[in-house]
Amino acid sequence: TQLQDLKEKVPGLIMGVRIFMSNGSGNKEIENSQQRIQMVLTTRAIQFVTIDISAPGMQEMRSFMREKGRRREGQRNALPPQIFNGEECRGDYEGFDIANEDDDLEEFLGIPRKNPKAEPVKTGAVAPDVGKLNPGKLMKDQIATKNTQLKEIVSTAENKESGSEGKGLIKGINEDNNKNNAFNGDILNKKD
Repeated sequence: TQLQDLKEKVPGLIMGVRIFMSNGSGNKEIENSQQRIQMVLTTRAIQFVTIDISAPGMQEMRSFMREKGRRREGQRNALPPQIFNGEECRGDYEGFDIANEDDDLEEFLGIPRKNPKAEPVKTGAVAPDVGKLNPGKLMKDQIATKNTQLKEIVSTAENKESGSEGKGLIKGINEDNNKNNAFNGDILNKKD
């Protein structure tokens, strides 16, 4: 049969990781998925064989993929790319992509891991608790800090004062500082 002839001509056609694809699909999503699978497997040095089901003489392989492959909901046939290990369907691009992102690709493909899976390191560190916030209200120490910062700015500006520009700057800072002090006094005197 055709399948027996192909087994003899193409080593690894039946065993190992096989990607069933269609080089003439005309569907960009399928083409992009096929390219991504090949890129990831090549980058990770995982051996695989691609099988182009659209090539002449590949009817048996196309039938095999459609029969054993995974169909998405609403699909009449399993569409490429389909990933097999030997005769077992391991999934489609969606499953491959999730396994790759979760660092479970070897398990998904049904092959032994080359490197052990990295376990998260537990340091014992914990995030600090976030205190209760009162929106719109400044705490007394925050007001004092802001006033101190403004006074430092005014003092620096007075020391560098030269000409009318410096005097205008100081006047503006002093006006802002007076407004802040009045506002801060209202907050501090307000009773909750």
